[in-house]
Amino acid sequence: MNTKTKRRPLARLMAVLMALAMVVSVVFMQASAEKAEFAPPTKAMAVDQKNWITVAAHAQGWITPEVLGITNTTSRTNELPVNEDGSVGMTLENAKKHAALGVFGSDINEEPNPYHYNYFFNTYAAANGLTPAALGTYTLSKGVGGGPNGAAASPAYAKYGTTVPASFYLEPDILLGIGTVTQTKTGYTTGYTDALKAYNDAKKAAEPNSAAYDPYQVAYEMVHVYSFLQTLYDLSDVVDEIKAEDSTKVTRYGDPQVISGDVEKYVKGLEAYVVKKIKEDNVKPLTVAVIDSGNTNVFRESGAIKANEYVANTKDCSTQSTTSFSRVGEFVADTATNIVDAIGGLEMRKGSNSTANFESKYYVVTADQIAQYADLVLFCDVLSSVPENQGTSTVDAFKQDVADNCTTAALKANVNDIEVMSSTFDCVGSIGANSVENLFGMAYYTAYMYPQYLNQFDVAAYWYQNFYHVSDLNKLKSVIASNFATSSVQDAYAKQYSATNLNYDKEAIEEKIIEGMNYYEDNESEFQGKLMYQNGKTGEDTGWDIDWTKGIGAGKRQEAAKLNGLVKGPDGKWGMYKDDALQKNYTGLAKNSNGWYYVKNGYVAWDYTGFGKNLDTGVWWRVKNGRVDFNANSIYKNPDNNKWYKTTGGKVTWKENSIYKNENGWWKTTNSRVTFKENGVFKNQNGWWKVKNSKVDFSYNGLASNQNGTWKIKNGKVDFGYSGQYQGKTIKNGKVVA
Repeated sequence: MNTKTKRRPLARLMAVLMALAMVVSVVFMQASAEKAEFAPPTKAMAVDQKNWITVAAHAQGWITPEVLGITNTTSRTNELPVNEDGSVGMTLENAKKHAALGVFGSDINEEPNPYHYNYFFNTYAAANGLTPAALGTYTLSKGVGGGPNGAAASPAYAKYGTTVPASFYLEPDILLGIGTVTQTKTGYTTGYTDALKAYNDAKKAAEPNSAAYDPYQVAYEMVHVYSFLQTLYDLSDVVDEIKAEDSTKVTRYGDPQVISGDVEKYVKGLEAYVVKKIKEDNVKPLTVAVIDSGNTNVFRESGAIKANEYVANTKDCSTQSTTSFSRVGEFVADTATNIVDAIGGLEMRKGSNSTANFESKYYVVTADQIAQYADLVLFCDVLSSVPENQGTSTVDAFKQDVADNCTTAALKANVNDIEVMSSTFDCVGSIGANSVENLFGMAYYTAYMYPQYLNQFDVAAYWYQNFYHVSDLNKLKSVIASNFATSSVQDAYAKQYSATNLNYDKEAIEEKIIEGMNYYEDNESEFQGKLMYQNGKTGEDTGWDIDWTKGIGAGKRQEAAKLNGLVKGPDGKWGMYKDDALQKNYTGLAKNSNGWYYVKNGYVAWDYTGFGKNLDTGVWWRVKNGRVDFNANSIYKNPDNNKWYKTTGGKVTWKENSIYKNENGWWKTTNSRVTFKENGVFKNQNGWWKVKNSKVDFSYNGLASNQNGTWKIKNGKVDFGYSGQYQGKTIKNGKVVA
C-alpha cells in the first residue's frame, strides 16, 4: 500500500486543601441562562451539499481542522453532555445553552460542519419527538485517547462484513493524528498501517472492483504551543495537494493557508503587544507560580514533598506529559517571570506520576517562596474546564494553606495580595490538552494576567469570530456569555470586564495585533517562542506571504499576485520588488501602507540610522533603525557624510536658522545644517547666545558682537538685565552704549 504521508521535521484536585475556606480573591461571572441561549438545530442537515474535503481527527484534535474549515467526520463519545440525572444526551432546553457543541454544530457557525450539526441534533432529537439524522459524526470510543494505535484498534462500526474504526467509516480524505512515522523496507509505517490493510482487505473481498482507501496522513504536532501552528500549516499544505488532484474539492471557510497565517498573527501579535506595553510603561513583569495542586496533594501523601511545599511547573518542566501541564508555563514564558526563575537555583525533581506511566519532572517551591515572590498563581491542573469542574475554586483553600505554612507574619500577610486564577471556561475542546485551543489559551491567559492592556473576553470574542467562525455579533455575544460564564477575572477589573456584558470591538483588537506584530518584527530576540513562518519552511513550501503589518485576512498567495513595491519577499525579508524581482540597485526611501523605510541595495536596512532621500520629492528624512522617524525634532548626524542636520517632524526643511539642542549641546544652524563655522551672538526663542564654531559656549563671560551691536555675555547668554559699567564700557539692558 502506498500511503500518502505528510511529514515535517521539525484530577485530581487538591482534596486536602478543599476543606478550608476564606474570601475568594477572584470573581466568578455567573451565567444568565436566558441571555446565553441560542437556537439549536431543529432538523437534520444534508451532508453532501458540496464536495467537502474531509478529515478524521482524534479526541481534542478535532478542533484543528474545524478552524481551517476541513470537515471532520468523527467525534468522541465523551463529548456527549451528561444531564444532571447522569443520563447521556440532552433536553431541548439544555441544548439551547450548550454553546460548546453549538460552535461548529449549529447555525451559530457561519458554515457549520454538517456531520457535527447532525451529531449535536441527535443528542436531543429522539427525546423531543424529532427524527434523528441518519448520518452524523462517527464516534470513537471514550477510551482511545488521542493516539492512532488505540483508535485504529478500536473498531466500532460494521462495514464490508467486518467491524472498522470510526475514523475509516466514511473514508475521509485525511487522517489527522497518525503518531510516529517510521521507515520500513516496504515503505512508511504509521499507527494506522495494520488497520488500513485489514480494512482494504475486507473492502476488496466485498467489492472486488473498488479502489483501496488511501488517505493522506498528517501527524498531529502537540509537544509545545507552537507545534499546533505547525499542524495548521501541515494540514493547509495537504489541502493544497488535494485541490491540485481534484479542483472540485472545497473547504468551508476559504483558504486554510490564510487562516493559518492569521492564527499566528493572533497568537504572537497579542503577546508581543503586551510585552511592548510592559516595556513602554516601565511595568515590572508579573512573577507567576504555575502550581499543580493535584500532584501537590499526591506527593505530600506519599512523603515526596513536605507539608509546606508545592509542586510547580515551567515551560520545559512538567509533572505530566508535555502535552498537558507545561502549557501554562508556555502561556506566560514571554510576558511574565516564572517563580522558579525568580527564585533561582532550584533543582528539578523526578518521580513516578500516580496516573501515568512515564517519569514526571517538577520543581518544588515553599509557602514562604510563594508569599515572597509570586504576584499571581495559575493552577495548571484545572485548565480543562469539564462540567464537573466549572465553578469549583481552589482559591480559598490554597491561599489559606499557603498562609498557614508561612513562617512569618509578614509573609502570611503577603498571601492576601496574590491573585489566583482558578476557574477557566467551557472550552469547545480543551485548554491544557492536545488541542489547538491552546493557541487561543496563550492569548487568553496573557489577557487575564494583564487586564490593563487586554480584555480577556474581547480576546475570546475575537478568536471565536475569526477562527471559530461565529460571525453574527448577537450569536457571538451569546456564545461568549455561555462558554465564559465561570471565568475568573482579577478583582480590580471584575466590574469592568464581563462575559455577559460584552463590549467587543474587533477593530480595536486588530490594531493591537498589528502593533504587537510590528514590535515583534523589531525585537524578535526578546521572545522565547518564535514564529513558525519565520523559523520553518512553511513560507517557502507554500508560497504564502504573511503580511504581519495588516489584520486578519490581509494575506495573499504569492502565486496569485506579482510582488510589487515594498513588501516581504519569499526569503522573509522586506525589500523593494517589481514583478517578483528584487530591485537590487534600489537605494533613498520607500513606503508601504505601514510607513516609510530606508532601502539599501533592494532590502530594508533595519540596522541603518541616519538620513534618507525621497527620490520622488527630493526631501531628506531622519531614519532610525530603518524607518523614517516622524517624531524626530532635533539635530542629528548623518553617518554617510558626517554632517549634522536639524529636522522637524523627521524632515530636513533647509529653512532652520536658529539655535537648537541635542545630546551634545546647543547648536547654531544655517539652513538646517550645523556648519561648525558660525561665530558671534545668535538668538532663539530662549534668548541670545554666544556661539563659537556653531556651538553655544556656556563658559563664556565677556563682551561679544553681532550685526546689532556689542553685548555683555554671562555664562554664554546675553544678560539683558544688566545696566552699568563693565570692562570700561557703559552697558544698558545688556548692550554696550558707550
